[in-house]
Amino acid sequence: MRKEITVALAGKPNCGKSTLFNELTGLNQKTGNFPGVTVERKTGIIETGEETIRLIDLPGAYSIFPRSEDERITTKVLTDPSDKDYPDFVVLVADATNLRNCLLLALQVIDLGHKAILALNMSDLLPGKGIEIQSEILSDFLGIPVVTISGLKGQGIKNLKSQIQQISSQATPERFFRPGEKLSVILPQIISAFGHGKPFESYVKWASGQKAVEAISIQPESDEGEALIIGETLDKYSLIDEVLAKAVKRKPLFRKALTQKIDRWVLHPFWGYLIFIVILACMFQALFAWAEYPMGWIDSGFGHLGKWIQDTLPDAWYSR
Repeated sequence: MRKEITVALAGKPNCGKSTLFNELTGLNQKTGNFPGVTVERKTGIIETGEETIRLIDLPGAYSIFPRSEDERITTKVLTDPSDKDYPDFVVLVADATNLRNCLLLALQVIDLGHKAILALNMSDLLPGKGIEIQSEILSDFLGIPVVTISGLKGQGIKNLKSQIQQISSQATPERFFRPGEKLSVILPQIISAFGHGKPFESYVKWASGQKAVEAISIQPESDEGEALIIGETLDKYSLIDEVLAKAVKRKPLFRKALTQKIDRWVLHPFWGYLIFIVILACMFQALFAWAEYPMGWIDSGFGHLGKWIQDTLPDAWYSR
């Protein structure tokens, strides 16, 4: 009997996740709605030698702490093992040209204990932007495989499929959750309230308001609760900045785009204002001085046209 596993595609909006989904599944896909909401869910099937992979395209999310209906659905699927779409592992799709904004969700998903792969999408655009990403450094930092792909051009898809089939059965440990002093005080209360010993998963359920628990001394919607959530998020961003400083190199581009060359002058703190004044002066002159010449040409042209009509055409209403 073939083994069926569920794989979720997760990433921020506009990272090319849906394009990758279509590339992985081809035409073997269907759409529906998540239970109780109208947000579309896409599922597809990938057949491998021994397994049937059920691929779920989760709604775009910037963070596991939901601020929209789309993010609430993604958080629910990733934190609720009873959900029918709860994944066996996650493919984290990141925009390789804007990596910092994509890695927060990646760190959160890893801290939830999910096995994962990071797919650096749009990697074909990196050379044109002078960006070089050291995948090995990212992989060592995250503790998961990192592959470079282009969903639009189909590059690296074969390697990604191979990584999906070879994913380890060992769950990814919490690596980046470092609760501060105040959060550490209430964390035992949070873990107890949500009934299991996974600190970060319990913390996410508390922070996303999945269940109101009066026994916990700080509530997530309070000012103090918001400060704890923001502090933990900023701590993750500090880790992200540290690894990106090592993993991402920016090379100087010898050929700058035309718009960059123009911006160098028109946005200059001195020459920009001077150029602006010259343009306004030229517009003023064009309206009140230079316009006299084309107006004269137009008037003369219509005068010659009228005379030609009178001299050439027979006497009628249109020649008078």
